[in-house]
Amino acid sequence: AMEWYDTIMRGAASARTDTPASAYDTNAVLAAEFAGIKPGKELVRYLGLIAYVAASTGAPSSEIAQTFHKVQTTGKAYTKDISRLDKFGLPIWDWLATDLQASKQEVLQYIAAGKLRPETFLLAIENNIGSSK
Repeated sequence: AMEWYDTIMRGAASARTDTPASAYDTNAVLAAEFAGIKPGKELVRYLGLIAYVAASTGAPSSEIAQTFHKVQTTGKAYTKDISRLDKFGLPIWDWLATDLQASKQEVLQYIAAGKLRPETFLLAIENNIGSSK
């Protein structure tokens, strides 16, 4: 157990120095691990995206993290998850439509059918960082 904890915390330390995720505490890192995020580069990317979304929208990072963790844990992004980010002012619907090369209506149907995987969700955010607002 100690080895597992040390591995996660090394990844968290890297995230704290390499990304805007410096505000994340042990609980956020552990929640990411439980959501299936691997320590190291993947964790740095994941926490960085959460930090970016929180900073760019002014939303509490804990709420953004909760949405990310839910998508990651369930293996799908649902309409409620995307709408929650949209409510905070993130143009996620536009980003998904662009990345999926589909209309917003098609994106809605795609998500309602349970087809939006966490990888696509994260990639849409990562591909569009800096283009919000």
